Amino acid sequence: MAEGVNKTIIISETERLLRMAEVARILQIGKTSAYRLIQNGILNCVRFSGTVRVRKIDLDQFILDHLVPSSELINDVSSLPAPSLGTEWTGQLQGGYRGKAVSGKR
Repeated sequence: MAEGVNKTIIISETERLLRMAEVARILQIGKTSAYRLIQNGILNCVRFSGTVRVRKIDLDQFILDHLVPSSELINDVSSLPAPSLGTEWTGQLQGGYRGKAVSGKR
């Protein structure tokens, strides 16, 4: 290449390499969880010079592969137990219901 000539490489958005912090932010998980996805072979990555990057196209495909139809999600949620309000039954019937904090916080 001749001196003084700039060579510009244009990378499309889908070919862009994401840092792990970006991957974690997009998936709304912690960086450790994002690294675990790679370690377990669930999410593809690019490794070079001691860094780990994820191609945007691979992250997009990961998200598409893990989409759950809303009807399936509704069925899964309906089979879950009712949410706890953080209280336990104390066994006392007289004097009304008294809750006892499960976590120790009041």
